[in-house]
Amino acid sequence: MERMLKNLGVTLAAFLVALALCELILWAMKIDNPSFWRPDPRLGVRLRAGVEGWQTREGRSYVRINSKGRRDEERALEKPRDVYRIAVLGDSSVESLQVELKDTFPSLLEQKLSECRFQAGKRIEVINFGVAGFGTAQEYVLLESEAGAYRPDLVMLALSYGSDLRNNSRVLETERMRPFFVLDSAGQLVLDTSFSESDEFKRRTAPWRTLVWEIASYSRLLRLLNFLRVSAEARATSERDAAAGLESGVDDAFLAPPRNQAWQDAWTITEAIILKMDELTSRIGGKLILVGLTMGIQVHPDPGFRAVLEKKLGVGDLFYPDTRLAEFARKHGIRALMPAAEMQRFAETHRAFLHGFKKVNLGSGHWNESGHRLASDIISRELCANPF
Repeated sequence: MERMLKNLGVTLAAFLVALALCELILWAMKIDNPSFWRPDPRLGVRLRAGVEGWQTREGRSYVRINSKGRRDEERALEKPRDVYRIAVLGDSSVESLQVELKDTFPSLLEQKLSECRFQAGKRIEVINFGVAGFGTAQEYVLLESEAGAYRPDLVMLALSYGSDLRNNSRVLETERMRPFFVLDSAGQLVLDTSFSESDEFKRRTAPWRTLVWEIASYSRLLRLLNFLRVSAEARATSERDAAAGLESGVDDAFLAPPRNQAWQDAWTITEAIILKMDELTSRIGGKLILVGLTMGIQVHPDPGFRAVLEKKLGVGDLFYPDTRLAEFARKHGIRALMPAAEMQRFAETHRAFLHGFKKVNLGSGHWNESGHRLASDIISRELCANPF
């Protein structure tokens, strides 16, 4: 028994030394893959305040999440009298972990609006409230519960058609750990937050899991293992979608008029949330602008490549969501900016990929630095020429 305990002790010591060496090697090589998100009982998920590290899954950037859980600089809650504030709401396309903070379109927008004297005598602040995976319902809840307290003069709702419509539908969305707006019998929106009481959400937020994440926050090895697990799952999903002719993480059904009740309902709910967000924005003293974000296929530089999907969908172009929402916004007196057509022309003329990164999904996925820069050029030009 004594020899067995001694051998066990030696084995345990060797294991701990090996773990320590792995940690030292990862630190020395600056390899770190932190998890930037955590479950949240109100929003479903949110960024983890104070986390920083390298993001290498798509593009490569060093990410710092500020003390309030935003992918942004530190911002004071109290708005100075000489400041004009813009709150940008959206999903991963706004969060923009794929590029450096200075290269994201909200950061570039702040710089360009300041240069063009968008609001004479005012200092411009563009605050990034983007969180990966968010749908319009979560963005509404975030504006109501947190973003509105920053007293934005302008709320920019950045719509990612490829995922937002699905995110807003309890029928189409597979990730149910989020708030949803549903329509009652009178056709009115009702917020459903029952996910926070579900067994699945309670499992995700169990004390032992919280403890594991706290421990993992100090261990680069554990973060690496989790990164490899998540990457393998994402790769399997991407390969499955590619085999079906789809862009990973998005639906192409939104590029054509809805062909079944589920998609019609997704559009109806999304448009109703936009109206509700416009009312909320007015109550907090601001104005709303809709900005349509692009999907890789919409702005692919090869017209032949785009034509394949157009034929598959039976449409003349890939701008159905932009046209529909622009008309919806006009009808309801909401300002809208849909840069997809201009971005497509730029991509085709310059043979430029605006989505994706070298060796990783070039032409699909999120905006690269060129996509962010062009989008910020178009948005800032429109706002500077026609300020609120």
